[in-house]
Amino acid sequence: MDAVTHPHPAVRAALASWLEQRVDVSVEAEVARALGVHGVPTLVALDEGGRILGRRAGFVEPAALVAWLESCLSTSSVME
Repeated sequence: MDAVTHPHPAVRAALASWLEQRVDVSVEAEVARALGVHGVPTLVALDEGGRILGRRAGFVEPAALVAWLESCLSTSSVME
């Protein structure tokens, strides 16, 4: 994902409203466990309060990632 999905212009634009944080699951195993990460790569979207809005495991194509991020934002709006 680092080579194909992450640098894609549409993904970069969609991520502009998110704070990105990477977790090294071999170093921060407790954080990975708390977020329900069982494999790499796994994306976890959290709201400002730390509530999980979505989780997605495995490689994701750019268009699918943009759609997923938008759905997570929609979920966040519904939950407010």
